[in-house]
Amino acid sequence: MKFTIRCDIEGVTGVTTYEQADNSDFGKAMLVNDLNAVIEGLLSTGDHQIVIYDEHSDGRNVILNDLLDSVSVICGKPLYRADWGGIDSSYNAMIMVGFHARSGVEEALMPHSYSRKNLNIRINGTVVGEIGMEAAIAADFGVPTWLIAGDSAGVSEAEAIIPGVRTVAVKEAMGEFAARCLPCKATTKLIYEAARDIVQSPPNVELLKFGRPVTLEIDRPIHIAGGARLNGEALVSGSPLVGRAVRFGIRAGDEGTIITTNNPTTDFEVTDDEGKASGTFKSTENPAFEGATTHPQFIVGAGGEVGDP
Repeated sequence: MKFTIRCDIEGVTGVTTYEQADNSDFGKAMLVNDLNAVIEGLLSTGDHQIVIYDEHSDGRNVILNDLLDSVSVICGKPLYRADWGGIDSSYNAMIMVGFHARSGVEEALMPHSYSRKNLNIRINGTVVGEIGMEAAIAADFGVPTWLIAGDSAGVSEAEAIIPGVRTVAVKEAMGEFAARCLPCKATTKLIYEAARDIVQSPPNVELLKFGRPVTLEIDRPIHIAGGARLNGEALVSGSPLVGRAVRFGIRAGDEGTIITTNNPTTDFEVTDDEGKASGTFKSTENPAFEGATTHPQFIVGAGGEVGDP
């Protein structure tokens, strides 16, 4: 079989702060611990092709010296191109390691949706986080999500939106920066057994599919620079508002849909806390995100254009 493993860090064994998750030796060691448990479990059933895609931060978190062989790792977060091994219909299943709950989930551990600035992400009106987004992209290629390992809030979210998925909770969330954690030996055993079991008895998983056309909406705090106006009145620089960006993306052919974050012709609204529109703004092309399926970066600058902070 051929597996793609998407990995993050906030949901791995023992990690409870962003400091531990972001470029720390501890976080990277815990990530490799959980990845190796998956790899060992899969390979205990026979030879398989395993491709790991590092999704956390800059995509350079997997310590290759400590990783078991018989796998390859995509580092640096390149686009999800089939010829680069991102995702395509050749995979039998997707596995997620180290994932977490979406933004806004109460009592979840480090809940966020890609960027901590994103308040909500919706696909055709359905709120999703990173788990839902990645599962939906894989589903467009007919690839089911068989296993998700993360904190308790993350796996609960996964079970709600991906019926039939196998999950492993490596820690019990107790708020944004607290959790009841299990030692590595315990989580290794749990993950190993789950990875072994999904090969021996593949779960009957429903693909997370959305109808066409696909609308991606992102709510996030937006910094209004000088010159912006709300209902005809000038705003003070730095006034926080809630912004909704709408993006459309249909992949060529009939195989499915890819949601993109780069559409220089799409308008979006900025609204106040009561939902009153402050006008429409044109987005500007950001080559760094061209064709990307994740990590939207939107902010309003002088003149009402969207770009990086």
